[in-house]
Amino acid sequence: IWQVDFQHDTHAHPFVPPTGGVSSIDFTIPTVGETADDVWYRVYLTVIDSLGLSTTTFLDLLPTYSSISLQTNIAGLSLALDGEPTATPLDVSGVVGIQRTLTAPPSQTVNGTTYVFSSWSDGGAATHNISFPAASTTYTANYVAVLTTNVSDLPFVGTPTNGWGPVERNKANRSE
Repeated sequence: IWQVDFQHDTHAHPFVPPTGGVSSIDFTIPTVGETADDVWYRVYLTVIDSLGLSTTTFLDLLPTYSSISLQTNIAGLSLALDGEPTATPLDVSGVVGIQRTLTAPPSQTVNGTTYVFSSWSDGGAATHNISFPAASTTYTANYVAVLTTNVSDLPFVGTPTNGWGPVERNKANRSE
């Protein structure tokens, strides 16, 4: 009888239910779901002889680990990993091949300056999935400053020619 459990931290989840009458089993490990790195699969084999005596053994299938670094080109900006906002820089250990979601907010303000998302170093959209890489990789979200100018700060150039008189600034109370 074969059985496979997905092990996570200190507990197990059934993955392949007890299956008898076969000499081997095949199963596919998913690339979506649990993103923690304290996971593995345990494959059990129980053999029962003609007298009803049984022996169980198991084999642990351990994942391959790697790390990523999430950064921004502007200090003080934040990103999200799998929907969870986080300060940058952030170093994350993970299981190679597991899908993760990187998100760069469309705009952020730090120290009075507003920045808008421009690009990811890997060419992905502001929110995009990655397959956790086999080699350590840095993902940088690039932002650019939004330049704002108040209309009142702009110089007036020219003289009105449509019958209106000269421009007067900041005349809040006019008496006629």
